[in-house]
Amino acid sequence: MKKGVKTIILTIILILLLLVWAPWITNDYAINKVVEKLGGPDARFNYLGQDMAIRDIPIEVGWLPFCRFVTFPGEAGWFVSFYGDMNERKILIFVAGAATPILLRYLIRYVYALRKEAKKKQGEEGRRRE
Repeated sequence: MKKGVKTIILTIILILLLLVWAPWITNDYAINKVVEKLGGPDARFNYLGQDMAIRDIPIEVGWLPFCRFVTFPGEAGWFVSFYGDMNERKILIFVAGAATPILLRYLIRYVYALRKEAKKKQGEEGRRRE
């Protein structure tokens, strides 16, 4: 019985580590998802006050647990999750060369803002019912 429990726990840990690593979400895949969402490489984007084609904008990709974070340095960023879904929200970052600790700080702020927004919606629904 102990060997079976150890095997199950080890399997769960390995699956969790694989999801955290997410090797199937490559940098190219994440960039392509963002570019596709924005309308393709020829689509226009207002980057730092200049109207540019997306293919001309510098793009950086950072690794975070369970996802990749694709940024236009100094402008915006998008999360591409381990299951290939892309978060629709643009997150403004005012840092050139986004490093992982900076991305984690913005991720924490983003999650906090989502929770705050969800609580606000719950409060509005509660007032409507009264």
